[in-house]
Amino acid sequence: VTGSPGSGSEELIEALAGARHRSDQALWLLSDGEPAPVDGCGRVALGRDDEAAAHAVARAARLRPDLLVAPTLAGPAIAALLDAVSRGAGGVIAGGSAGTLRQAVSRISTEVAAVRALGIDTAREWLASSFDLGLEVTRLRDGRLRVTRVAELRSGLHGSTLRDIFTFAYHRTAAGGSIEGTFCASGTVPRIVEDLAARGMPLDITIFRRHPSS
Repeated sequence: VTGSPGSGSEELIEALAGARHRSDQALWLLSDGEPAPVDGCGRVALGRDDEAAAHAVARAARLRPDLLVAPTLAGPAIAALLDAVSRGAGGVIAGGSAGTLRQAVSRISTEVAAVRALGIDTAREWLASSFDLGLEVTRLRDGRLRVTRVAELRSGLHGSTLRDIFTFAYHRTAAGGSIEGTFCASGTVPRIVEDLAARGMPLDITIFRRHPSS
């Protein structure tokens, strides 16, 4: 989940964490003394420096929670989170501060490449193979929080890509200043749909069908 400071990305992360099943164990990776913002969730302190944060991520992953929430990570901690996913950790919600989803992917890939002495393309592919979806959040001029983009992260033979699934199309500013628009499907059916169906949670794929006028 990515957005500029003040965009509301933290609120969306809290909402996603709060939507978990009541029996699911959730852990938040947070700064020292910062309480978990969602009731019923545990917390793991990140510590005071990059090395401590990386160890905290690894320690939290070893507890194998159903949901691991990382609102703000950087450098070694991000690399440790990708390590955890590579070893089988699932249910990871991560946040990042950037103007757009593409900028977030570029920044994180650069940080991971620097920490692990990897090429940028390799780091980007590692990131894309670790997460299924990316969400871009914007605070509109009328003050409302809006998810403006949902994209799939893909890693393949020709490198990593971001493929739009849904995007918000601005239409007009209504009386009173509220911004109106439509959430449009691109026609891309994300791979996660097959994974959900295999777990007994099928989705109606017609929601991904692109409207002729969009």
